[in-house]
Amino acid sequence: MISLTEIAVFSDTHGNLPALKAVLEDIEKRKISEIYCLGDFVGKGPTVNETIDLCRTHCTKAVLGNWDDFLLYSPRDEMPIRWYRNKISKENEAYLRSLPKVFDFYLSGKVVRLYHAHPFDVYKRLYKFDDPSHIEEMFDFSLENEEFSIKKKADIAGYGDIHHAYLKDFDGRFLFNTGSLGNPLDSKDPSYVILRGELHDDRPSSYSLEFVRVPYDIEQTVADVQSTDMPSSEDYIFEIRTGKFRMLRKK
Repeated sequence: MISLTEIAVFSDTHGNLPALKAVLEDIEKRKISEIYCLGDFVGKGPTVNETIDLCRTHCTKAVLGNWDDFLLYSPRDEMPIRWYRNKISKENEAYLRSLPKVFDFYLSGKVVRLYHAHPFDVYKRLYKFDDPSHIEEMFDFSLENEEFSIKKKADIAGYGDIHHAYLKDFDGRFLFNTGSLGNPLDSKDPSYVILRGELHDDRPSSYSLEFVRVPYDIEQTVADVQSTDMPSSEDYIFEIRTGKFRMLRKK
């Protein structure tokens, strides 16, 4: 009898605690115990430590996102960087510093590789309709970097960063984006992915990938924002209420 493992994968929580709680509740209802976070725990949204705490408690694996990396390591200290940086506890800062930028595993004979934005660079961004010549590197690996535990090209690669969920087939290899949990820009509802297959098994067998959308109390997040002096709050409120990116306004 085949016993398939279910893995919940989400990204870009961005300090949206009500959205995170709604998604974790949905995952719990499905009795999924393997939960992977692909970075950007904080930034943009109002809640910092409670968001990281929940992810630390529930996520079995996680990677560093570009916002996380920037807050930890950038020499810049202007707003809004300073606002978020000043709120991260020492314990949660140490947790973020401990995270890898990529990890991989076998699932039903397929090499699955997960990261925030790109396997070699948390700041390199690939959109759904970008030049196909850049797609190949999304499946690639490094011989020198020990974070790539499987020295093969991925069969399934997954990432976050762009806040738009999608799945594309490239000659039998699959690239997917989880979309964003805390700041979706393709819908008002947070998204996450469920991978199903035989975990850590390099023998071919059945596998699947499913996208899940979870409604949540957006106005509670708005209230959370308005109870703080969070910078760029109007832009963030517009985005979570509409599910659309707010273009930079002319001054």
